[in-house]
Amino acid sequence: KFPIIFKTLADQNFTICWKLLILICLILIFIGQSAGNLQILKVCNNINLIKYYIRILFKEINLRIYFNKFFNGILRDYTWKLICLKYRGYKNNLNNQNYRNLNTINKTNLELNQLGYYLAGLIEGDGSIIIPTSIRSKANRLNYPSIQITFNTKDYPLCCKINAILKGGSIQKKAKKNCYVLIINDYKTIILLTNLINGKFRTNKIMRLWLLIDWLNNPPLSEMKTKSKLLFENVYIEKKELDNSPLDTNAWLSGMLEADGNFYIRHSINNNNTTITQYYARLSQSKLNSWGESNSKIMFKIAEFLHVVLKQDLRKDGTSNYLIRTTSRLSNEILVDYLTKFPLFSSKYLDYKDWLKIYNLYDLNIKQLKNTSINKEIILESKNNMNNSRIYFNWDHLNNFYILN
Repeated sequence: KFPIIFKTLADQNFTICWKLLILICLILIFIGQSAGNLQILKVCNNINLIKYYIRILFKEINLRIYFNKFFNGILRDYTWKLICLKYRGYKNNLNNQNYRNLNTINKTNLELNQLGYYLAGLIEGDGSIIIPTSIRSKANRLNYPSIQITFNTKDYPLCCKINAILKGGSIQKKAKKNCYVLIINDYKTIILLTNLINGKFRTNKIMRLWLLIDWLNNPPLSEMKTKSKLLFENVYIEKKELDNSPLDTNAWLSGMLEADGNFYIRHSINNNNTTITQYYARLSQSKLNSWGESNSKIMFKIAEFLHVVLKQDLRKDGTSNYLIRTTSRLSNEILVDYLTKFPLFSSKYLDYKDWLKIYNLYDLNIKQLKNTSINKEIILESKNNMNNSRIYFNWDHLNNFYILN
């Protein structure tokens, strides 16, 4: 149909390149949409239409050099990070092999019953369990509890994926903040999620989970109890204790790293003109949680698992954090072995893959990273493509996300 449209428009004004103009407009219509519109358009689940138009567009005009400048200021919010452009002509200087391996997750290593552990770690790191303090709101509406998980704006696709797996809840954009919140407060989904994470918590946030279980087992109003019985004949959830199993036996730490972990590469030249390259992972937690209890126990356990020393970092506002850094080859090896078995799924997975390139440059024979020109190029390329510097997002790894048994 498109060739007919292009020819008809060209007959009206042959001085305009109608084909190129229409293709650009179609792309801009999609990438200028809000989160809600993209959900309605199912862009999160299927971006083949956008990829199709982009491929044609790149055949019509060479935008490889001016790509960022062309789209700067047009893309809304997270949108350009969500679309995940996969045109192979634009790879941000990634070589073909690295491009192909960028999003490879070994499916045979995925434990399909790990969804609850992963979500437990994610909630304990970046989640909230909210129990209503009154039966009704000021508008006289019934108050229900909720579990809320916060996602960085660029991790909106993961937010959508979890929302789809649980088949319930809603996604809201935080006003004037760079994040989305997945809110689980419908009765059926909150009971499902509670059962999934029950017995898998490792921090003192379990006290909030137990309060939620008390509420679900005994809702304060008879109409709430009636509603629960309509959905579940016998609603009773046992309050399970903290999980004290070894950290390397489940995906809890993976979820925690998604929330509060990061990967870093440092490459610099010191005063002696010596090149220094450091690569490490970092995990931090407030020394005290929001209700004044210490996070020391779990952070000591993580530090022990990674064979590192737990440190404290004093903030400018006077508060302090517990800080873990994998500064040794041994601690990095332990982390790599763990994440091979229990992978990340946010954009931090992409940062990890770039970080892993530097980890793999380490020469075991001389026990250091060789300072060659090729290595330097790989280091700088990876370093400049991580964290806030990332402009390329590929979400194919979400196809291997945990399933709901």
